[in-house]
Amino acid sequence: MNQSTQPQGAALQMNTRQIGLRDIVALIIRRRWIILAISLSITAVATVSTLLSAERVTASARVMVIGRDAETPSFDRIATNWDLVMSTAAQVASSMPVAEAAATALIDSVRVIAATDPDFPAVTSVGQLKRVLLRNVSCNQVGESNILNIMFSHVSERFALLAVDAIMKAYIDFNTQSQQNQPAVEYYTEQISEVQSEIESLLNDRAAIINKAGVMTLETNFNNTIAHVRNLEYSMFQARSHRQAYESQLQHLQELIREDPLYVPLLGDSGALIFATARDHLEQAQRKLAETRTKYQEDSEWVARSRALVDDAQVILLRERDSYVLDIETKVQENLGREKAFSDALAGQMASLSGYPDVQKDIESLDMRIRAQYDLLEALQLKRGEVRLKAQTDSRISNLYPLDEPFIAGAVVGSKKVLYLVLSILFAITLSLIVAWFVDNQDHRILDRMQAERSLDVPVLGSISSDQK
Repeated sequence: MNQSTQPQGAALQMNTRQIGLRDIVALIIRRRWIILAISLSITAVATVSTLLSAERVTASARVMVIGRDAETPSFDRIATNWDLVMSTAAQVASSMPVAEAAATALIDSVRVIAATDPDFPAVTSVGQLKRVLLRNVSCNQVGESNILNIMFSHVSERFALLAVDAIMKAYIDFNTQSQQNQPAVEYYTEQISEVQSEIESLLNDRAAIINKAGVMTLETNFNNTIAHVRNLEYSMFQARSHRQAYESQLQHLQELIREDPLYVPLLGDSGALIFATARDHLEQAQRKLAETRTKYQEDSEWVARSRALVDDAQVILLRERDSYVLDIETKVQENLGREKAFSDALAGQMASLSGYPDVQKDIESLDMRIRAQYDLLEALQLKRGEVRLKAQTDSRISNLYPLDEPFIAGAVVGSKKVLYLVLSILFAITLSLIVAWFVDNQDHRILDRMQAERSLDVPVLGSISSDQK
């Protein structure tokens, strides 16, 4: 029983024992072929790939993303899920619609670059350029901010800058267009076209009725007469309103004059200056008379002269007032005459319409339908205009703002290639050691004297090699 448990304790002791430098060296020696195979394979592939890879530059452009609509701000304190917003922005910026729009805008410049640079990769179509853009573009969030970093890598520095600028602008345009209600514009345009077709059909029916009845000239005269009647009614009502206003003003002014014969109106028009001047002269004369009476006797010549000046100023003021009253009376008579003239002309025009044929009833029915269609057309055009105005507003107010011009963020040149090669070699060695340790750990055979002493916990006096067997 004790003999069977002793090897188990030795094995447990071996498993809990820490691996030292001697064990690592022994592992490398035992599993040298595995280590060499893995490390040399990875190193060879990395060396060939690094040496054959062309020098590439990475152009970058940064865009700030606003988490709300700039046109309709929200004042609710709702936290924005920036992880979702920025992840969506990165996916959209590197999507096919954005790449296709950028390729369409960039194809002419690419052809010019290809014509001047023989080493530039040949790109002949928008589809090829789109695939190049999708293969080399990448987007990520700058830290924890709301800034999206758009990067594009290529062997040509000029093309990389042009490409990242085109992608940034295409992304902003695509984001703006996605917020516009283009289906609504198309729907209203289709409805407007149908209403216009209906109006044209009704107008053709109306023309057929008129031509059949032979009243084309009469209808034209009738329409002209109706228009003239409306103008006469408007002019008559305008003259009547002016007359009534002047009559009311004149009546009120006459009542005030009857109550106070010396009443002078306070005007707010151009006549105010004349009345103000005459009133000032009267007040000055009255003050002069009061001062004279304090210095001289009532029957003196000086007092008589001052009283005469007051009377003259009062006469002038009353004369101006009477002229103003007469002017109002003249305007009343003028508007009364104009009203009567318009009324007589209106009566004559209305009498000329009594002989219009009965076919007008059918025409009026069609006109009502036509007016209804025109009203519908106007409403549809207004709605389409509102949608288009909203779209134009979205194009002026965007929630994406470019922060800077495209710039070169990094380049893969000779020094970086050496660094990448060194890192690849270190990775190959590390991976080979891990695989060797895993394989050796799964192998429970005793392969040397050291493992025998460690497993059996007894000294080994000698060993017999496979040749001595």
